Amino acid sequence: MGSEHLSPRAAIGLGSNLGDRKRTLAAAIAGLEAFGEVTAVSPLYETAPVGGPDQGPYLNAVVVIATALGPSDLLDGLLDLERVMGRERRERWGPRTLDLDLLLFGDRVIDEPGLAVPHPRLSERRFVLQPLVDAWPDAALPDGTAAADLLPAVAGQEAALAADGEWWRPPDPARVLETPAPRFSAEEAADLAGECFGISGSAEPLVGERDRNFRLTGPDGRFVLKIANRASDPLLLDLQQAGLEYLAAADPGLAVPRPVRAVDDARVAAAERDGGPVSLLLQTHLDGERLPDGHSTPASRDALGALLARLDLALTGFAHPGAVRVDLWDVARLPALRPWAGHLPPERRRVVLDEIDRFEVEVRPRLGASRRQVIHSDANPANLLTRPGDPD
Repeated sequence: MGSEHLSPRAAIGLGSNLGDRKRTLAAAIAGLEAFGEVTAVSPLYETAPVGGPDQGPYLNAVVVIATALGPSDLLDGLLDLERVMGRERRERWGPRTLDLDLLLFGDRVIDEPGLAVPHPRLSERRFVLQPLVDAWPDAALPDGTAAADLLPAVAGQEAALAADGEWWRPPDPARVLETPAPRFSAEEAADLAGECFGISGSAEPLVGERDRNFRLTGPDGRFVLKIANRASDPLLLDLQQAGLEYLAAADPGLAVPRPVRAVDDARVAAAERDGGPVSLLLQTHLDGERLPDGHSTPASRDALGALLARLDLALTGFAHPGAVRVDLWDVARLPALRPWAGHLPPERRRVVLDEIDRFEVEVRPRLGASRRQVIHSDANPANLLTRPGDPD
């Protein structure tokens, strides 16, 4: 199927001047894939802020998508994506984690409360026009004016090229599964805990899938130290700790670990070892026993359902730039599997491709217009603890 069956094309302006700006914009582009097919991404430009209080420079880009959503639903989705990624609207033209503007929607002219297309200031700002023309060279306003013909009037405005090529491609999520866990002894782990967190004690190894984990026991209590896989995305590590901090404030009685900040108040500590950077997370230790494999009773299912409902309710309103990302298991990205259908036998290939087509037509438009929030979606036995002797 693909973009030729999805119309019209929409141009979306992106901007950020807080935090890891480039990483935030790349994550936002991953989030835009929920609204349609990303057909073009501009180079990245650094620009001075226009209006508002004193603030740092912006990174700006434009993305073109082919979408089955209507303009109002698309705008609602953009606003929701801003919120999930940490946008806070405190003052007009103030600094922001993420700004998403609907610039063009095919050849439509829209003038409704809260929605004006083309964007009213599109022709006045080079940081919008330049990336728009880069991503969509033949873009035109509804009156037929070519966007490229508007560029000379704003040529005096500064817009420095910050990155080109596929700058927006996120880290390969499979890399962390292919990269071995870092090698550290218990003694080295204890030294790192003291250096980075000011926590003293003895360390003993714990089982881990992709990180090197230790239980620390000392005068300050018991903790779990995670020495992160070197292929881990730093933004996602910060997301984990930020989420736990949010839960501690939203529902203090939840039986989840409490994050411990580093001596420099960072959520994720950084150290140098073996000639390279190491990222570390520290959390309080939870006592309990692993849920036995295969254990499933009405009582245990009820307890688990109630826990997940409480946990996800407590996460309501949590926002973070790392909350939107490319995930190998994200059903919203089903169309990305289309190229792999060639590995299937012909009779099964047709079934899979038909389902992907149906998803693009029937499901993705509804997903794009749906509410979203961070939830816990991996409550498998390896991630659950029960009271000793009481798996229910």
